[in-house]
Amino acid sequence: MLATTLGILHLNDRPRVKLFTRLDPFDRFISVSVDDEDPKRLLKRELAEFLGIRNITFYDAKDNAEKAEIVRGLAFDFAYSDGDHTNDTQADFDLVKRCGRVLFHEVWPLQPPVWDLVNSLPPDEVTRAEVDILAYWVRRGG
Repeated sequence: MLATTLGILHLNDRPRVKLFTRLDPFDRFISVSVDDEDPKRLLKRELAEFLGIRNITFYDAKDNAEKAEIVRGLAFDFAYSDGDHTNDTQADFDLVKRCGRVLFHEVWPLQPPVWDLVNSLPPDEVTRAEVDILAYWVRRGG
């Protein structure tokens, strides 16, 4: 998992990267989205179907309470956090931090909730991309 995350963090080191892929030993991915008006939800499904990808389970929640209910019922060992940063950063992290590995998106001062949360984590548990706005948190010691 660390190798995959570091690969994501260093995508900008490679010229003209268009797609990042990895082998998943569990062969299972989960996507949880909140927003009835989000056209990307449909695009995600259409793209997965077009590419013949069958190992993603999509969940659509009507609100954060339903999202929390869904996530609490899932077993997972890694989370990628990219949502409504203004309102949900801390709540989303609280939902997924039990897995011990979270990749954050948009870690920069222009997104204060994400910036502040990542900066509040123990520095020895966070790996930051040098040329991007990603940060990877790994809980140390269990």
